[in-house]
Amino acid sequence: MTDTTAVLGYAWPLIVSAGEKIAFHLSSATLDSADATLVRVRCGDPDPNGPGLRLREMEASINGRAPLVHQVIRPGSCAIIPDSPALSDLQSFTAGAFVWPTLPGDDRAQTVMSRWRDDLQCGWRLGLDSSGHAEFVMSTNGETWRVATLQPLLSREWVLVGASWNAKSGAITIMVKSLDPQGGRERSAIVEAGGPTSMPWPRETPLVMAAHAKDKVSYAAFFDGKIDRPRLYAGAVTRDALHRLCEAYTVAPGDPRLIGAWNFALDIPTKSVIDMSANRLHGALRQMPARAMTGAGAGSASISRSVSANRPGRTAA
Repeated sequence: MTDTTAVLGYAWPLIVSAGEKIAFHLSSATLDSADATLVRVRCGDPDPNGPGLRLREMEASINGRAPLVHQVIRPGSCAIIPDSPALSDLQSFTAGAFVWPTLPGDDRAQTVMSRWRDDLQCGWRLGLDSSGHAEFVMSTNGETWRVATLQPLLSREWVLVGASWNAKSGAITIMVKSLDPQGGRERSAIVEAGGPTSMPWPRETPLVMAAHAKDKVSYAAFFDGKIDRPRLYAGAVTRDALHRLCEAYTVAPGDPRLIGAWNFALDIPTKSVIDMSANRLHGALRQMPARAMTGAGAGSASISRSVSANRPGRTAA
């Protein structure tokens, strides 16, 4: 039997005109080379009851033995906001967004918003634990503070998820508000725990939505689901206040509490993530999550984390 997965790859671009270049990106975990032949596909259906495969070989510079390397697939997409003083100098703050999880409790943690580094075990992250409970974690210098809800979130139900840290009192809070609590879907909760009164945040660490940073170059704990209207405010605000702030489609850029308010409905055809606050903390999407998804209310748009892969390496052009 032929192992049809020994070599993986794709052609790019998918559509070319006469005289234009096309590249073939190939990868293999078991082979260091393979025979390559450019063909015109007249019929790609191998069904023995049909005409079968009909391929016509074409002359091309890439025909022959092609070297292969293993290009590791790193699935996951997220939004990345570069570091700035507005993020790294925060003390008391509140972070929140509407979320629609699709795989809560699948035995892995999922991050909604974060400014966190796994390799340093430092920063903060808001998300779901491996059992699907909403959680807020802060850590620095070997100390960790965590607060979580008692009930796990439901799959495919919109909720407001938020977290706050009051540096003056040292309180950390996780907040959940169900947007449709009928029929046993109520998951609203406010849970408070003790936390630090000051935090030295990690430097050169981006704000990430739908994941968190493993180190300076890679990401982990990708969120499965949709995220709508993420907000970041200076100071600790209540759940009801956070709900009103996230519910608003427009923001007051002059609000001194407003650190960031990202609108996924803007520049949908691009990789850009637009911040409506005066700080202009614009960012970019990594590995293109789905855009223009329905959001938590009429007229809104969310991003949906989708599994995608880095392109295998180019072997010919």
